[in-house]
Amino acid sequence: MENRVSEIGVVIPVYNGARYLAETVESVLAQTFADWELVIVDDGSTDGSGAVAAAFAARDPRIRLIRQPNGGVAAARNAGFHALGSKCEFIAFLDQDDIWYPKTLAILHALLVADPHATAAHGTNRRIDAAGQMTPRSERETLHWQRWGFEGTRLIRWPHQRPTTLEVLAFMDPIPTPGQVLIRWSALLAAGDFDLSLAPADDWDLWLRLARHGYLAYTETAVLSYRLHDANVSLQLELMQDAIRAVRRRHASSDVLDQEQRSLFVRGYVWEHWFVSGLRIIWALEHWRQGHYVQAINDLRHAACERYQFEGGRFRLRWNGRIQL
Repeated sequence: MENRVSEIGVVIPVYNGARYLAETVESVLAQTFADWELVIVDDGSTDGSGAVAAAFAARDPRIRLIRQPNGGVAAARNAGFHALGSKCEFIAFLDQDDIWYPKTLAILHALLVADPHATAAHGTNRRIDAAGQMTPRSERETLHWQRWGFEGTRLIRWPHQRPTTLEVLAFMDPIPTPGQVLIRWSALLAAGDFDLSLAPADDWDLWLRLARHGYLAYTETAVLSYRLHDANVSLQLELMQDAIRAVRRRHASSDVLDQEQRSLFVRGYVWEHWFVSGLRIIWALEHWRQGHYVQAINDLRHAACERYQFEGGRFRLRWNGRIQL
């Protein structure tokens, strides 16, 4: 196993994920692109995750299990990446509860082979619930996961034929889970590991660093079932917002970027308030239709605050050229 060379390396970090892990690993085994090897990183699980992973490792020589004390998902992804060594051309990070479609690796691999300037490639997702049933997106969720980007000073809906660039990623992360992405190994080495201090927005930070070295090729094809359930870290809104602000501050003050690139993050911060104000209005309408009138009024109050922040931010941008994030 140590001398094996594969086209694609796959890392699945797992922490107390025994409930979904088998289905996730089976989706890797079902890939039509078969030249891969998989490292499952048991990040100090206290349930049966390790046993599930060990059973798969005994079943298929392409699968390996490593164990470590709990350090968080970013640390587990980094451990899997380093355990693979430099034997692969491409690498993917699949979360313990998400599911690939059979042609996922074939689709993303073809995008990267066709475009040597792309540092990574990503597709879209379909949502499933805890039971694995497809769930329709609400209007606000559809709006949130669309790609938006800056064309000059204007924020536009990003054309589907364009790759995902810094102009998109500086506004908002359109990739909710890393399993939608296949990364060129050399680009990941240049960009560096997942930053533990920026979790749970460490994956957005990585996409931004990859975009500094090129761009992410894009397909509208759904490549993954994104499972939403009560344990999703992305649903811990305060924690996520703090991490998002930390990522913005990091890149807006980066010496690696030029002034125009840093200004993208300032514009992204300002326009995020406009975007969130629109989402809040949609939430208010949804809550009103459901009879949750107090929540609807609260949403409208937050929408007004976000709009105020947006207008104030635009004013400061116009007169000062920068905003302290």
